[in-house]
Parts: sequence; structure tokens; C-alpha cells
Amino acid sequence: MNCLIGAKLSRMDLRQFNLNGAQMMGAELIDLDFSNVSFESAKLQGAHLDDINLEGCDFSNATLCGANINNINGHKCNFRGADLSGATLSNITFTNADFSGAVLVGTRFTNIDFENAIFDGADLSGAIFKKSNMNAAQRDSAKS
Repeated sequence: MNCLIGAKLSRMDLRQFNLNGAQMMGAELIDLDFSNVSFESAKLQGAHLDDINLEGCDFSNATLCGANINNINGHKCNFRGADLSGATLSNITFTNADFSGAVLVGTRFTNIDFENAIFDGADLSGAIFKKSNMNAAQRDSAKS
């Protein structure tokens, strides 16, 4: 298991790493390339992510409650079953991302591009979307 609780990582190329189940609570992750990294079932509660390439990452069943996530390329990210309750996200591209079954209760989204994103079965209760593009996003069975 990867233990990175409270870690401070910046200006690194970590493409295609396997961080499944990593313990990263309160981590500060800044100016990183995490493209195609697997964070499946990782714990990132209260983490701060800024200026990161997350293209193609797998966050399925990960916990990101209360995380602060800014200035991200999240094209084709997988958040199936992830918990982002109470997280704050801004200035992010989540085109073609999958949030099926994700818990987004009370999550705040500002200036997010969700074009073609999938929210099937996601819980959007109390989620706030400001200046966000939901063009062609699939929200048919999402709970709000």
C-alpha cells in the first residue's frame, strides 16, 4: 500500500503509476503529470490538487471528500463510484469523463467543462454548478 498522507509533491512526471488504494489524505499535489494513473479506491480526503494533468486517470471508488481541486485536465477520467462529497472543484476540463454512481453531495463546481460526461446514477444532492458547461452530459438517472 502507498502511504503518502500529508505528502507534498510538485513538478514531477508520474505518468502511468499505480496508486490503487493509496493513502493520500491531506496531500498537496501541485504541477504534476498523473496522466493514465490508477487511483482506484485511493483515499484523498482533504487533498489539494492544483495544475495537474489527470487525463485518462481512474478514480473509481476513490474517496476525495473535502478535496480542493483546481486547474486540472481531467479528460476521460473515470470517477465511477467515487465519493467527492463536499469537494470544491474549479477550472477543470472533464470532457468525456464518467461519474456514474459517484457521490457528489454538496460538491461545488465552478468553471467546469463536462461536455459528454456521464452522471448515470450519480448523487448530485446539494451540488452547486457555476459557469459549467453540461453540453451533451448524460444526467438522466442522476439523483439531484
